[in-house]
Formats: sequence, C-alpha cells, structure tokens
Amino acid sequence: MQIIDSLKRKAKQLRNSLSGNKGYPYIEHYCRDNADFAYWITDSTYRYWYNPNIWKNHTEATEMERLVKSGDRVLEIGCNNGFTTMMLSRFVGSKGFVLGLDIVPMNCMVAMSQVALNDVSYCKIMNVGASDIEEEVSINNENNGSVVSRAKNNERELAVKTLRADTLMREYGPFNVLKIDVEGYEVKVLRGCPDLLATKPKLLIEVHGHQALAKYGTNVDEFFNLISIDDYEGTMLTRPDYNFEEFNLDRFVESGASANLFLSPKSQLSS
Repeated sequence: MQIIDSLKRKAKQLRNSLSGNKGYPYIEHYCRDNADFAYWITDSTYRYWYNPNIWKNHTEATEMERLVKSGDRVLEIGCNNGFTTMMLSRFVGSKGFVLGLDIVPMNCMVAMSQVALNDVSYCKIMNVGASDIEEEVSINNENNGSVVSRAKNNERELAVKTLRADTLMREYGPFNVLKIDVEGYEVKVLRGCPDLLATKPKLLIEVHGHQALAKYGTNVDEFFNLISIDDYEGTMLTRPDYNFEEFNLDRFVESGASANLFLSPKSQLSS
C-alpha cells in the first residue's frame, strides 16, 4: 500500500510540474460585469492565451463588449476553443444567438464542451471553414490551424469542408455582428458573404499584415473594399505592441501590421 501511495504521489507531482500545478483539462472561471462563465483549459497554450486575470481588463474584451449588445446575432468565424464564443454569448444573452465555426475538429469539440458547461442553448458550434467557394480544403491540424495551399501530404494535415457565410446566413441568420479570426484567410471569407456585408453588420475582425494575406493571393486593399470601409468607424488594436487607437486607414496600411478591428456602421454611431 505504501508503494502504491508513493507512486500516486510521484505521478501527481509529475502532472503538476508539467501543467503548472493543474492537471489538464481543468475548469477556469472568467468574470467581468456582463460576462461570467466557466471554461475548459486543455493545455498550456490555452492556459497562456486565456488567462482570466489578463482578459478581465483586456482591450479586446472591452471593445467586444462595447459593440456586442443584448439580442445581437453573431456569426463567429474562427471560434477556436470557444472562449470568445462564451464571452459573446454572455453579451448577447438569451435573446441573441451565436454561431461559432472552426476548421479544426479538436477546437470544435472543446468549444462544444464550453457550450455544454455553461448550458448555453442559444449557441451552436460547427466544424466547417468559411470561404468564397464551397469545397474541401487542407488544413494544419493544430489549435491555431490554418488553410494550407498544398495538397494534403502528411499526418498533421486533414481535409475540412468550407461554406460561404451567405449560405449560413440563409440557414441560421440574420446576423448583425460578424467576427472573423482566420489567420490571413480574411479576404477569402469576406468574398463569400456579400449579402451579409450588404446588411452592414458590426465587424470584429483580426486582419493580418500584407504577407499573411498575400499567402492566399489577396491584399489589404481588397479587404477594405469588401467591407466598404468608408461606411464604418471604430477602433483598432495593432500588433505587435497592441497599441489601441481610433481606426485610421492610412496608418494601418502604412504600418503593414496585423490588427484587431472593432467597427460599427457610421449610421449606427450617429443615431
């Protein structure tokens, strides 16, 4: 019995040393005025990305809360493991709706677990990608996975179906908030939702720099043309220094940096 107890203690010590005194998965808790929820932490990456103390006063969370209101209907493209999905679900409340998409199957499994953990009946998760063409694409099978330009050729790649966002709008919409985080694939996503963009939704978009967009044959000019940037105002959080300021197109283009954009139609801001 002593030998068994000793082995158990050593196993626990090893587990704690590898996971920062917490075995994976474990449940963390996030709390701010209008967003209180539990969420699963599945590995050290997510423990770092979604530290509740950092996110409590994080500018990205504050700006999302500023834009997303009770009753809003959100299409979140690139929901990853569902942390921001849960935050958005708290902002929209039971009168709203959140549809979260991610191309990585494991991300969707965890995101679905977040939905179940918080008993959110007005949120749906789908393991699909969004694009301008409905097809099968090859992706990096990682938690921050992205579409790859070459054919599937190793065990870290797998094929996932893509849909146009307009197709999803017809089935699950309308949506008045569009959130996109797709690692340089932004323009391809936006090409697939002209009908949705025509309704002038609020936009929460992580837009990547010139090099990431060029990887998919797109560019910053096309990105801003697709969203009709002259119709929008808002703020931006630019990388890598996370400088926060009012959105300025010239400064963004000149910097060539990636940024999180938080944009509202000018007609909504003036009303």
